[in-house]
Amino acid sequence: MFRGFLLVIISVVLFSACKKDPIVIDGNEAPPDATVETVVKENYVNKLYISLLGRKATSAEFDAGMVIINQGNFSKSSRTELVQVIQGKSEFFDNEFKIACANLVNEADTSEARSWLNIYKQAQQSTNDKDAIAWQQMEIDRLSPFIPLVNNLRGGTVSFVEMHKTMVNNSLYDMVNMGTQNFVNSMFLNFMFREPTDSVLVNGIRMIDYDPGKKPAPFLFSQEGHSKADFISIFFSSDEYFEGQVRAQYKRFLFREPSTEEMVGQTTKYKATNSFQALQIYVLAGNEYAGIK
Repeated sequence: MFRGFLLVIISVVLFSACKKDPIVIDGNEAPPDATVETVVKENYVNKLYISLLGRKATSAEFDAGMVIINQGNFSKSSRTELVQVIQGKSEFFDNEFKIACANLVNEADTSEARSWLNIYKQAQQSTNDKDAIAWQQMEIDRLSPFIPLVNNLRGGTVSFVEMHKTMVNNSLYDMVNMGTQNFVNSMFLNFMFREPTDSVLVNGIRMIDYDPGKKPAPFLFSQEGHSKADFISIFFSSDEYFEGQVRAQYKRFLFREPSTEEMVGQTTKYKATNSFQALQIYVLAGNEYAGIK
């Protein structure tokens, strides 16, 4: 009996001495999983095209996409490469512009913007009223940047943040959200997915309709402003705007809210880099969207 017990004790000691803690290497990407089924890869390629371009891949695009991810054994880097290929297509910018138009200006497009520009210009030519001419010129100046917006996005001369600024600062947006109070409410609902607090709403209205005789001065996100242009500038430089953009991409592609860690990390990165595409890549090249564990 004693001899058997002694053997058990010796075995436990030897096992404990040989056992080693696993070594964790920070930032190390797990090796590609060669066992991922072909159907998962095929679904991923088709889903990416639908998500980013609003359509399925053509046969040639599908085959090229499969080559990319198969050569990389469906690793995250190969998925990143494929997302970048699709984002590099002209249709990507057309689709993002179309989505923004649908969400913000009731699906108005460049054609409708041109029609309104012609209306303002014709109205200018038919009156001698200086105030009316000045108002119409203001509307022309605000609406004109809308026309080349998608081309400027494609060419990289305008960021997605600038696209949003342009989208909300024209008569098309004003016709959907008439009046200063509705404008302020719509900004928070469209980009931050919440209504403004009562104090923020009051300050926003006072900032846009600024009256220097009224004290104290209006503040938004701890910044003082005295015009609609100030309101827009402060709004689109706020942390909460970038948080809203992170939330929008997670809800759009993963149908859920980001975790606290995801929210903080991606908000900080997006605000620092101003790269909307990088934000999408983080979500779309991840294991969750790809459908693997």
